Order: sequence, then C-alpha cells, then structure tokens
Amino acid sequence: EIRGPAGRNMWEKLSNVQEEVLANYLKNEYPQTVAVVLSKIGPEHAARVLAILPEDLALDVVNRVLHRREIVFLISDFQAPGEPLAARADLRRAMRRTNRRHDLIAVHVEDPREKELPNVGILTLEDAETGEIVELDTANPRVRKRFKEKALERTRQLARDFRSEGVDTLQLQTDLPYLPALQRFLKTRDRRRP
Repeated sequence: EIRGPAGRNMWEKLSNVQEEVLANYLKNEYPQTVAVVLSKIGPEHAARVLAILPEDLALDVVNRVLHRREIVFLISDFQAPGEPLAARADLRRAMRRTNRRHDLIAVHVEDPREKELPNVGILTLEDAETGEIVELDTANPRVRKRFKEKALERTRQLARDFRSEGVDTLQLQTDLPYLPALQRFLKTRDRRRP
C-alpha cells in the first residue's frame, strides 16, 4: 500500500473529498468502479455520495455492494436530467434488476409547488439539474392548466412504471409530515406480505 507524504493512503484522501465533488467525478465511471470506491471510504460518507448519484447508477452500485437480500429504499423526486424516455428506460432497468435481488421500495418525494404554477405573470424558471431557462406567462390559464396536466401525467407514468416493475411505492409530499404516511405504508405492506 502506497502512502503519501502525510502518511495517508488514497482511500483516506478520498474520504475527505466533498460528497458533491466525489459524486460528480464518479457519475461517469463504471458501476463496479463506483462500488469499489464507495466500499473503501467511510459508510456515512459513502451513503451521502450514493444519495447524490443518478438513481439508476445508485441502484446498480447497491446491487454490487449488497450480497444478501435486503430492503432497499430509493428516495427521490425521480426528475432525471436529460432525455426523459432514455432516463425512464434506464431507471426501469435498474429497478427491475434491484427488485429481483432485493426488496425495493421507491419513496417518491413531491413538492406541491412543482405541480401548479401561481398566477404571477411572466415567470422565468431555471431547471436546477439541466440549467435550461424557460419563460412562462402564468397569467394565462391555459399555461397553468397545461403545466398541471404535464405534472400529473409525469406522476401517473412514474406510478405505472413502479407497478409494472413490481416496486412498492410510498408517495410523500414536502408540505406534509412524512411519519403518518410512512406508518400507513408499512402497516398496509405488512398486511399484504405472507
């Protein structure tokens, strides 16, 4: 094992790299490489990095790291950057693989403000993940209606994808306490299990 001038090895140095920086670097690596790196750094640091990675890559890494059947919670807003159809296909493939090996539970976190536009006139929006900038005339009722319809359709399509892959889903809203919804979900799920 090679050590640097301060006596630390490469894994100890990686443990000090900010999560966002490390995730940004690893997101373009092969899943096996990511799994090796995350298995060598501290578990808390690895979990924070894993949470930042794209969902499909994170699931692929989980499948490589966990060897026994486990309950895997995938917590996300499921709004992937890039081409929506390709992102959906990648996510479905990763969910299918993970659900075969583990008990996958998708926790879909939604912000109600992302489903409806307020009537505030011309609104300039920037997609936090892609950087795309769009101007909308929110005073126009057709624009607000279309925005709401598209948001609802995305939610419905995601629910259909989860169902078709056999993935249990918990829907959470950012404006509501999560504990009652989680308790209901676990009770209902427990009753369905043999």
